[in-house]
Amino acid sequence: MVRARGLGVLIVAAFVAFACGGGGGGTGSKGTIKIGSDLPVCTVGGQSTANGIKFAIDQKNSAGGINGYTIAYQSFDDCRQAAYSADAGVENVQSMLGDSKFLGMIGPYNSAVAKAEIPIAAPQHFTMVSPSNTNPCLTKDLSSCSYHPQDLRAGNANNYFRVVTTDDYQGPAMATYAYKTLNVHNVGVLDDSTVFGVGIADTFTTQFKTYGGTVTRSSYKKEQTSDWRSILLKFKAAGATGVYVGGTDDQNICIPRAQMKQRLRRIHHAGVRRRQRADGSHRPRGQRRQRQHANT
Repeated sequence: MVRARGLGVLIVAAFVAFACGGGGGGTGSKGTIKIGSDLPVCTVGGQSTANGIKFAIDQKNSAGGINGYTIAYQSFDDCRQAAYSADAGVENVQSMLGDSKFLGMIGPYNSAVAKAEIPIAAPQHFTMVSPSNTNPCLTKDLSSCSYHPQDLRAGNANNYFRVVTTDDYQGPAMATYAYKTLNVHNVGVLDDSTVFGVGIADTFTTQFKTYGGTVTRSSYKKEQTSDWRSILLKFKAAGATGVYVGGTDDQNICIPRAQMKQRLRRIHHAGVRRRQRADGSHRPRGQRRQRQHANT
């Protein structure tokens, strides 16, 4: 079908959109390649990614398109109630599938959304290229996974690609850094109960314990939590000299970081906050500067 034949061209278009290079030329006279994106544009990370895609596509079209084709782009929002929603993502994919001119999409941004979308898109050979999904179970058949790639695709050819590494590398790397470089041997691990947050906190915990480290674990849900100080004090009472957080900014993961500054100034903080930088604000003289470390 048309979408399957357009697979190679779409992948080139998507990667050019992210990299802003390669494979240009032509005048756009061959026609139009229509692609969408499915991102949580209510969040800083989702909106900035959508802006980046549009900027890169505008540049490429100004330079003549890709191999003679012009790229048409439409951004879809998978936010509901100020956070990403798998249900909204599925609706967006169904909208794109309803328009035969769409060859594929860039996204989704969150792994939980990809898990819901792949079974809808795969039977239609609708290409998905994610800039940010990190859950390994989307593409790797691991014994630790509660679902498996082949089940999501139900015998259909693979339609899903990503351009970032996975949590089974990211979490252990931070565990190694915390234990061996920061010399933190007792840590509190907090996750936001999302697929991403739990997954990366799990891989961090497993690796940290192989070094002989001590872990105190806790979770929270955004809709049920506004104060994390009891959790942070539990970590402190357990002897933690660091806190590792698996979560994203749209799940309010930056609030416990701020509360930790108020209560636990001598504890290291290693946060997983996509597109969220460490604050770097100046502290009053006489206060010890809290060290912060983040991976994205």
